[in-house]
Amino acid sequence: MKTERIENNPLSGSRIPSLDGLRALSITMVLIDHATVDYAAASGHPVITAILGVVGDGNLGVFIFFVISGLLITTLLLKEERQTGRISLKHFYIRRVFRIFPAYYSYLAAVAILTACGVITVRAADFLHACTFSYIYYFGPWNWYVAHTWSLSVEEQFYLLWPLLLILLGRKRAVWWGVSIILLCPFVRVAADALGHGVLRRICFTVGVARYDVLMMGCLPAILWPSARFQQFLQSLFRWRLHYVAMIGALLVTSPLLFTLLSWDRYQAIQTSIEGLGAALLVYWCVTHTEGPVGRFLNARMVRHLGVISYSIYLWQQLFLTHNPHIVTNNIPADIVLVLIVAHLSYYLIEQPFLRLRVRSFGRATPRAASL
Repeated sequence: MKTERIENNPLSGSRIPSLDGLRALSITMVLIDHATVDYAAASGHPVITAILGVVGDGNLGVFIFFVISGLLITTLLLKEERQTGRISLKHFYIRRVFRIFPAYYSYLAAVAILTACGVITVRAADFLHACTFSYIYYFGPWNWYVAHTWSLSVEEQFYLLWPLLLILLGRKRAVWWGVSIILLCPFVRVAADALGHGVLRRICFTVGVARYDVLMMGCLPAILWPSARFQQFLQSLFRWRLHYVAMIGALLVTSPLLFTLLSWDRYQAIQTSIEGLGAALLVYWCVTHTEGPVGRFLNARMVRHLGVISYSIYLWQQLFLTHNPHIVTNNIPADIVLVLIVAHLSYYLIEQPFLRLRVRSFGRATPRAASL
């Protein structure tokens, strides 16, 4: 069988290839999911439901974001350590604030204004959890307009600890911790179903919802990539086309048929692990194979631009891909155009000015944090 050539270390350059294109793919899946969820349910047609379930697999889209985030942020932390001899937690958290907070709290301010005007309804508890990046700890019914903040809640909780673990444990022991998390999380998700009620069940449920194993699938390769053994491992995976197998498996577990065969919590444990693995192998393959048609597409200018503004798209789409007639047109193409317009405004008027302020405050040598 022909051996595929992979780049020695695509993480060593100033910009990791294909990541912005993968962000574009991820946000497109999320948009399709949110825009067509009611249509898929109303159609009742198994073929339509299956197609929309694949191309609009919002969970898989978020998992790709998680893997990208773990890969990029860990790469930047390790690059900072090589350049300066240490990882500065203070600078990392400040960079994170400049990157995430301005657009995030601008969105929440818009939600608060619309709620005060009676256009939408968001309960105080939902809003409080969204403001404090603690939505994964909210056990009431999630509100549509802030429910998507769960993924940002997961990331902010994760990145409070991961840089500290890297510093305290070192790379080798951090890898073993990461492998342990990947292996244990599926069992934690199953335990959440078996424990019934109580504090322990809530802890297991929260860890399961957090998908820390999927984030870790992005973090560990950033540490292992320079290793010849890891390079050989990737070569073997790609030579036997296991990345295709994983992606097909990730798409198959979205089949509505499986929902009828397995209980939700146990099914979610299986689905999350398979989709996370599929997302991870897709990212690994794309960043190492940039010369073919897939690589050229992911690195095309327009596709990369969509990836660059994907954070603002993710934040603001929740207001438009809904059936509130006071906000949207209830026409999917028109609503997506509105999302893109508002996302561009958010990117150029909010994100970019604060990123320039960050550069003026900390210098251009400061590593860039991931969008999501």
